[in-house]
Order: sequence, then C-alpha cells, then structure tokens
Amino acid sequence: MRDGEETWSDDDDQFQDCCYCPGDNELREDVRARLNKSKIKDHRPSTSSSSSSDSGSPRSPHKGGAHPNWGAPPNMPYHNYPPGVAGYPPPPPYPGYPPPYPNEYGHQHHHNNYYGHQPYDYPPNRDAGRSFVRGFILCSCIMFTAFFLVTIVVALAMHPTLPKYQITSMSVDNFGTVNTLTGNWNTTILLENPNDKLTGYFGDFKVVVLHKGKELTGGYAPGLILGRNDKKQFMVTAAAANFGNSPDLDAMGRERASGSVTFDVLITSVTELRSSTVSTSTEVLTAVCDGLKLVFQNNSTTGILGSPVDCEIRL
Repeated sequence: MRDGEETWSDDDDQFQDCCYCPGDNELREDVRARLNKSKIKDHRPSTSSSSSSDSGSPRSPHKGGAHPNWGAPPNMPYHNYPPGVAGYPPPPPYPGYPPPYPNEYGHQHHHNNYYGHQPYDYPPNRDAGRSFVRGFILCSCIMFTAFFLVTIVVALAMHPTLPKYQITSMSVDNFGTVNTLTGNWNTTILLENPNDKLTGYFGDFKVVVLHKGKELTGGYAPGLILGRNDKKQFMVTAAAANFGNSPDLDAMGRERASGSVTFDVLITSVTELRSSTVSTSTEVLTAVCDGLKLVFQNNSTTGILGSPVDCEIRL
C-alpha cells in the first residue's frame, strides 16, 4: 500500500457484516471514510511540508477537514429518534384521566373515570340517619310487642264474655195478608251481661222482623248500660211497612190458616265492654233470633209466642 492512497481491504467485509443497515447509505460512507483515515494515520510517515494548520494532524478524507456527524457507534444502528428516556421517545399522555378535583367537603378524589362513572359523595351524617331509622323500627317493634302482651294478659285476666240476648215475648195483632200486609208487632227482649269484671255499654238497638229472609217491619230502642252480671229488658214496637221486597203473602196466609206463623228477628247494637282500667274494642254485635213461632188460635188475627227463644251472637 502506498502513502496517501486510500485502500479497502478485507475489513470492508467485516464492516459490512457488523454495521450494515439497510437504507442508510450516507452513514455507511461516513464510517468507511473514517476507517480509511485511521489506516492512513497508522501507516503514513509524518511530513514537514504540511501547512501549519494541518501539522501533526492526519489528513481528513472530507473537504475542509470537517468530521462527519457520527450518529451511532459502528456496531449500533443509527436511529433518528428525538431524545427521550434511554434513547426512546417518551410515551404520549393517556387521555381520559382528569386530575383530582376537590368536592364541596374539601376532600380530594382519585377515582378513575372509567366508562363515564362519576364519583358519589356520601353525606357525612349517613350513618347517623341509618342509626335513627334502625332505632325507630326497633322501638316500634318493642312497643307493639308490649301492647300485644298486655292485651293477652288483660284478656286472660278479665276473660270478657259476649252478652246474651233472649226474646222473652212476642205478639202481633191485626195481622192480615190479603192484598197487603198489615199488623203490629210487640217484642220484648232480655239482655244480659255475664261478665263479673267488665261493664257493658250498648248503643241504640235496631230490631227487624223477617219472614223467610224478607223484612216485614222494624223498630228502634234506646241504648243502655249493663253493670257486671246485670240484665235488663226492653220492648220494641213496630208496624208493618212496605220495604219493597214483596213478601210472600200467600205463604203467610197458608201458615196462619194452619194455626201458626214463624218469624225471625235481628237485633243490632254497637257494644263495648269496659272496666276502670282497660276496655275492649268497640264492636257491632248482631243477635239472630230464629224460629219465633206465633200461634193464631181459632184463625184469629192475633198471634202470640209460645215460649222464650235464645238468640245467637254474630260479630
């Protein structure tokens, strides 16, 4: 090899093997020139004919003696990336994460706003409200249980018994069934309070006379008070009236011809059993008196009840 002559040896093959980057021709030419320059510096003797500006310095293969812009070492490919962490560009910020924001209570929220969910601020006193509701429900249950137990105890102690009704006497006069119903009914009722600890309070009495389920007449009697183990009688008088239910006059006429006609009586009153400390609930009691057979002697127009009939209480 002669001095000052640029040569290329088998190192070129090694350079191509280790530093070849497809599509990067400019970089390859710069690195090749640098290798030739290094070889010339090692084999060329120093000369004194060089200019003062170039003395002691190897001749650069480039014009003006400027060094190439080395982008990477020989064994690393050159990347034209902007500066970043470890030679790589920094990742762009991910959208959709808003910065924490203060709420009306001064707290910072760091909830992830996935799928458009908004953070919910519970009021500070939510536990107090729940405690109040639980306490109210518990107190209500205790009061209801106590009331129920007291009612049972009072019922067992007082042992309230329903009053008793009895039709002691009943009669009808001027009874007729030709074309229209006529007659005047007189009914005497015995009322008994069998309780030895409770007083009975009875509202006004309504008394209705029926024949085969159809009303014939009705009357009223004033209410009364029955003491413990007390009984009283009261009378109700009622005249036949047209209730628009068309009673079977022919059937009553045939019964009267046979010697007797059977009637029914309903007695209704608002009733309450009470003591000095407790009282029962107010109920509407109805006494049903069935099978009141009035006897008509010698086909007369007056019928009389033969014997007293007890009544059945229905709530």
